[in-house]
Amino acid sequence: MRSAVAALAVFVLGACGGGDATPSGPTVAVAITDTTFTPAEVTMSAGGAVQWTNTSKTERHNIIPVVAGSFKKHDELIKNGESVTIVFTKAGDYPYYCSLHGSPTSGQRGTVHVTAG
Repeated sequence: MRSAVAALAVFVLGACGGGDATPSGPTVAVAITDTTFTPAEVTMSAGGAVQWTNTSKTERHNIIPVVAGSFKKHDELIKNGESVTIVFTKAGDYPYYCSLHGSPTSGQRGTVHVTAG
């Protein structure tokens, strides 16, 4: 039962500058594969969210902002089938990476582009 609950877990984290963890806009889906985020770049309005879902068969991943503090990092390992949702409340570009399979400049990385609405 515990593994079933873990597989369905969704973590909602507020973005820097936002105290509201509930998205006020659409949620954009990003698949986490073995070594990539698909799509690697997404664009949305402030108040929206990104939901990353691990579709890897054997890998675990995390979501780390390139600029520390630009949004709340998710450094716990995301297992196959698990999802993480982060709300972005301020316009800007938010590059991120998986510290296990990439770095700020190469490998498994992506960018969330947030427009003013």
